[in-house]
Amino acid sequence: MKPAMLLGAILVHETGHILLGKGSHFPVGVMKAVWADDEMTLIARNALHFRPEQRTSLMRAVDQRRAAAIPAPESAVSARTPAESSTPLL
Repeated sequence: MKPAMLLGAILVHETGHILLGKGSHFPVGVMKAVWADDEMTLIARNALHFRPEQRTSLMRAVDQRRAAAIPAPESAVSARTPAESSTPLL
């Protein structure tokens, strides 16, 4: 397995913790607490995923964070350079 594949899976798992919160481990899938040979094989095949119910919770968490985001003050927006003006603040 390429190291980048494993690193990517680890980042996905840890991002799941950030968005799903406490108790986010699951008996199967990317949020399994301890990965064994089966999970390593799935990672190598790019087939280790979130469970459907976790995907729903993740989308809900992202939507809540977007809704709670505070827009940048007008002065911060006007101070942006032309190159930055096409880049979203969030």
